[in-house]
Amino acid sequence: MPKYAKEMHAILNKVKDETKNGKTVESTKKDMTDYTGYYSNQPWGSESYISSWEGKLVMLRLPSQSPAKSMTFLKHVDGDNFQKIRKDEEPGEMIVFERDETGKVTRYSQHGNYSTKIRD
Repeated sequence: MPKYAKEMHAILNKVKDETKNGKTVESTKKDMTDYTGYYSNQPWGSESYISSWEGKLVMLRLPSQSPAKSMTFLKHVDGDNFQKIRKDEEPGEMIVFERDETGKVTRYSQHGNYSTKIRD
């Protein structure tokens, strides 16, 4: 039981205040629900789950022994383009979501590899 409590506490510690060093932290007003869901990373990985988190997206690789350590945050840049936020708070590589002809998000590209949305 302590392992689960420890992991839940680690996830909750990822929540940051709306202010940082007395300044308001930027957040986007963009609706993130289109991107939320499970994605298949086959053949180079298992699944990932993407959800909204404090005006950003968060990606969680599954399965994970330590969900808090597996969380990757993505900041909206423009359109369907997001940028990974590294552990040192610097911007990382781009994550580009793609839509089908009806406007539904179907997959994302990271490092030139595609992960297909398998369910919401």
